[in-house]
Amino acid sequence: MRWGASVIPFWWMLNHGMLAWGIALFFLNLLLMHIPVLDFAVMLPIFIYCGIRGHELAWQNRRYNNFDQFQAVENKWKNWGIAGTVLVVALVILIGILGP
Repeated sequence: MRWGASVIPFWWMLNHGMLAWGIALFFLNLLLMHIPVLDFAVMLPIFIYCGIRGHELAWQNRRYNNFDQFQAVENKWKNWGIAGTVLVVALVILIGILGP
């Protein structure tokens, strides 16, 4: 799984030369976040697709000097994706503990 591409796809796309897709995805998410079931149904397949095809999309849409640079960039995005996942899980647990 490509953590950066699947967890924070709009920022990942903006950084990898997919400006139009990143902006469209960001505004789609903003529009749908007020309807949680629809947001989940639309965004989950996008997150999964980005997670599965992330490296391929990154390689096709951004110029790298060499493969080592590609791996270094993707490792940084992996770290950001994992950090985002940990943060969201921690917030969900905290909200669950504190309750309404």
